[in-house]
Amino acid sequence: CARHIHLLKQDPYTGDIYLGTGDENEESGIYVSHDNCETFELLRKGKQIYRTLSFMFTPTHIVWNTDSEKAPQYLVSMSRDKGLSNDSLKSYPLINSALWCSVPYKNMWIMSSNSEATYYDDNHRVYAITINEDGVPTAYSLIAEKSIKSCYHQLFIQGIDNEGVFWFYDTEYRCTRKYPFM
Repeated sequence: CARHIHLLKQDPYTGDIYLGTGDENEESGIYVSHDNCETFELLRKGKQIYRTLSFMFTPTHIVWNTDSEKAPQYLVSMSRDKGLSNDSLKSYPLINSALWCSVPYKNMWIMSSNSEATYYDDNHRVYAITINEDGVPTAYSLIAEKSIKSCYHQLFIQGIDNEGVFWFYDTEYRCTRKYPFM
């Protein structure tokens, strides 16, 4: 059982659908469906490293973020060749917590976070994440703003338009904001 489902995301390379659940250790897991959600196979569960809010896919790797309360956050990379064997999983630290959905853009993913755990500071952030051929992610901080009223303040990415303008929903001020990053 799980408290809730965090996300469903289709792997553009295989067509498989990945599912992430949370929140306690025994509820946190990653599942995959090879038959368009008729059935799901458990890949791994039982630790906060499998509590995810986003998947990012490359031809050689599957990368997900963690959503662990009051703990450092990570991007976790898994080689498609090695699967979920222990030597396949590599973790890379990020700043702050509740790393929400990611949207692909060109050769990167745009992902936002709130400052729920305030592990490092009281900033919510927007990241650009690149992943190299070895599955190693690099995160670039595009926006870092002080969360003043609520630790759940976040610029939740809505999408990217045809002119490269990034659209975010500001959860604190309940408005849409746009940034022409690239």
